Amino acid sequence: MYTLASTVLRYVLIILIYLFIYKVFKIIYMDIKGVRKEREITKARLISLSGGSNYNLFEVTTIGRANDCDIIIENPYVSSKHVIIRKKGNKYIIQDLNSTNGTFINGKRIKNIANIRNNDIITLGNEEFRFIV
Repeated sequence: MYTLASTVLRYVLIILIYLFIYKVFKIIYMDIKGVRKEREITKARLISLSGGSNYNLFEVTTIGRANDCDIIIENPYVSSKHVIIRKKGNKYIIQDLNSTNGTFINGKRIKNIANIRNNDIITLGNEEFRFIV
């Protein structure tokens, strides 16, 4: 009786180990595949009003000082992860990521999430951008 139970448990354990290894390799494969996938650029862009730089936006665009942001702004008044701009259908929304100096649209501070429209002026710290669709 005990030998049968131990044999069954041994095979169950082996199957679980193989499933675990399979899942780990699947996650690694999906991560590599996702990193190499090209991100689609939208028609929208940000134009810096101070430096004249032109930034294309993705479906989801992160902006800040950190090296892993899509748009890196070297300015001490911009937080490392300042905002995210997302495309939702035909609309664009901006979300402040609890930045220190805040995010403003046309001079009004946004608390969390706000819609942005063509020609809106977005202020991050002391940097101003025009949003163009």
